Amino acid sequence: MARHITKLSSSFIPGHQEDPSEFLVVLFDHLIQCLSSTRSSDAANLSSAIHIIFGIILESSIKCTQCLNENSKQSYESTWSISIISYLTLEQALDGFCSVEELAGDDKFYCSNCQAKVLGLKSTKLNHVSPVIFIELKRNLNNTAQGKMKIVSRTDVDGATHLLIQDGDRFFSIKPMTKTVPDKTST
Repeated sequence: MARHITKLSSSFIPGHQEDPSEFLVVLFDHLIQCLSSTRSSDAANLSSAIHIIFGIILESSIKCTQCLNENSKQSYESTWSISIISYLTLEQALDGFCSVEELAGDDKFYCSNCQAKVLGLKSTKLNHVSPVIFIELKRNLNNTAQGKMKIVSRTDVDGATHLLIQDGDRFFSIKPMTKTVPDKTST
């Protein structure tokens, strides 16, 4: 497979470290394309079977807080990318992914009903979950000035967790923001 990886995408170079989630996305897209290019009805069934077995369907929506109009769209994702930067557990990261985000300030939402930029509530939910889900735990921070920074390690300092961040040749420590997660063991 490694010798033929460039047939999937010219961006993959044999012998170089590649992003595994990017490889999965390209592999599934290529497999679906190959199956749908044949004219057999079996190929169409196999193509949809790939969607049924692998991946998730996400629904993203934005609700206007003025008129309550809601815009939503669905998308199929072969891998589920979850940021772990601001969370200490996977459960907190999954809850954070599906939480409601307020679009305010420079990020205000343009409502076509109100004909103005207004406060919006953005949310994402899972509409369909396949039996096999690949979850990519993203540990990169997008910093527009310098590009991407990466979590190198987690450490405990005086009982508080700190993240060691690598930005090129520089390293620095931050304390992640944590959301209060209810204790599920209490009655």
